[in-house]
Amino acid sequence: MKDAAGFTGAVLALLLTAAPILGAAPAAPPTSNTTRWVNGGIAVDLAVEPLSSSTTPGPLYAGETVRIRFTLTDATKAPLTALSPGAWVDPAQNPGTPTSESACTSRIATFVGGGTLSDPALNLNSYVVVTMNDDASLSVLDPVGGFGGSRLLTMIPLTATAEDWVLNSDQTRLYVALRPNGEVAVIDTAAWTQTGVFHIGRSPYHLALEPGGRRLWVLEPVGFGGVTAVDLATSEAAEVPVGLGPHRLAFSGDGAKAYVTNTGDSTVSIIDARTLHEIRRLPTGRSPDAVAVSALARAAYVVSSGDGTVTVIDTEHDTVSATLKAEPGLGEIRFAPGGRFGFLLNPQRDLVHVIDAAAQRIVQTGKVDSEPFQVVFSDTIAYIRHRKSADILMVPLGKIGGEGEPLPVGDFPGGRTAVGPSWFGPADSLVQVPGMSAMLVANPADRTIYFYKEGMAAPMGELESRPRAPRAVLAVDRSLRERSPGVYETTAILPSAGLFDLAFFLPAPRLVHCFPLRVEPKPGTAPPSSARQVAIEPIFEGHLTAGIPATLRARLTDRATGQPITGTADVTVTIVATGTNWSFHQAATAKDDGMYEVPFQVPAAGVYYVYFTSPSLGLSVKGKPTLVLAAAKGGASPGGS
Repeated sequence: MKDAAGFTGAVLALLLTAAPILGAAPAAPPTSNTTRWVNGGIAVDLAVEPLSSSTTPGPLYAGETVRIRFTLTDATKAPLTALSPGAWVDPAQNPGTPTSESACTSRIATFVGGGTLSDPALNLNSYVVVTMNDDASLSVLDPVGGFGGSRLLTMIPLTATAEDWVLNSDQTRLYVALRPNGEVAVIDTAAWTQTGVFHIGRSPYHLALEPGGRRLWVLEPVGFGGVTAVDLATSEAAEVPVGLGPHRLAFSGDGAKAYVTNTGDSTVSIIDARTLHEIRRLPTGRSPDAVAVSALARAAYVVSSGDGTVTVIDTEHDTVSATLKAEPGLGEIRFAPGGRFGFLLNPQRDLVHVIDAAAQRIVQTGKVDSEPFQVVFSDTIAYIRHRKSADILMVPLGKIGGEGEPLPVGDFPGGRTAVGPSWFGPADSLVQVPGMSAMLVANPADRTIYFYKEGMAAPMGELESRPRAPRAVLAVDRSLRERSPGVYETTAILPSAGLFDLAFFLPAPRLVHCFPLRVEPKPGTAPPSSARQVAIEPIFEGHLTAGIPATLRARLTDRATGQPITGTADVTVTIVATGTNWSFHQAATAKDDGMYEVPFQVPAAGVYYVYFTSPSLGLSVKGKPTLVLAAAKGGASPGGS
């Protein structure tokens, strides 16, 4: 996986290299949504297909969710695998005229260079950040192009506050537990809309997808039973026989079995994941309430907080192979990448244990502070969150495992405010950034997502989610990924109607090409207005001072008729600080008589460019700013010019 930030250096270096592109055949005129381009024996087949339509080719419409697929083959028609292509979509600079390779190279270099003013209409090498909020909603944020201010793409209202969530393997569906309603919402991550709901009928608290993705397992916090398996192909739900809850579960390495803890009767149920029948029920320590499986060791580790034991179960024979002794108050257990070392937390005693699955014993213990309760891994570091501190503990995975040795630790500030246990449920509040040695940290008390890059002393940036508090965070990969040999895909929502270039770049072998792409107006809607046809009257009253909330307004009218343009849902305000990387993006609220407004504040004294943008009206940040504002630090300043 990759993202625009990780892509930048290599792409720019290759683009600026004066390497000739020989033997390139021009792209065939697009027939519906498929195009072929051949360069030096390498064929690149582009297909842009609506997710909601049949297989019959047809026009592509503005606002439609599409699958974008590149199929790469060599002269022998063999697939080209394990590559890292990039792609961008932006309005054609010379509609009707094919974009030359040199012009296409120049445009891609501009996109990769970054900055708000060089953002393409669609970036197909990125990721989006999703937050689980405290107010029965999910926020979808765009971190690409820089952190700072609001980068809200859309918001998904829910019928109740979310408790847990899980992504399917290809990241096209997000399942969200709505505990108060007894439901699980199904979210389409291409269109970011709710497309369905599973009615569980009780209180879904924790979700898990079995390996292979056939069933979604739904756990409830209390009572007998309390485990439901939903067949995602048929939507049929079946209760799974287990003991007294609450429950947690983990799957065997091959996905054939589920190990479900029964806290209320101090047992673990071993379930055949194919038939949903209980194979065996084994006794554990007192109050088992965490479980993890090491596929490497072929063992399930059941953690009992009541007596501080860890029951080790052989997943091939479903027998107890060992019992590890720690101390009461144990909490979460998770295994680091590779499956050998497990991290076992004790928030009551402020301890972190390291289990060596090869030796089946605890080999290291570290005394920490502030109630460690959650551990998440990058490729090289274990990140541990505390209930009574905003600091995030870091343990380098390459330096653990020495029996009896001190646990190597470092930390960084995960915000300004300690969060407290009431904010969090079972969903992770830290997540690795796709393709990067970096983490996203949700701090609901600060109402902010922090971006931390490994090796730094503090976070490098942040995403505001005000006024909502992010209780959990996900990173959904939007880059082109190899779905089958030589086939690279992603999904996107098409921009406004018009003629576009779909710029394609492959680092090695070096290929650069801009495919023509036509997007039609959505049926039943008028063609989009151009920027020339929309008159924008910005209104800013008073003085702008750094750190002081302000309100920006604008009246939009049709130049031809003089009538106000009302009810446009995609009007957004973008504010860019000159000379810095700070930017602000916020959807404007439509008022009466063509008026749109947005609250904002700037962080420091300086000059700020303001843009009112709207894909449906043809307004973007490509042209002259709508308004230029000067902000003072503590004193009066001109309101704008």
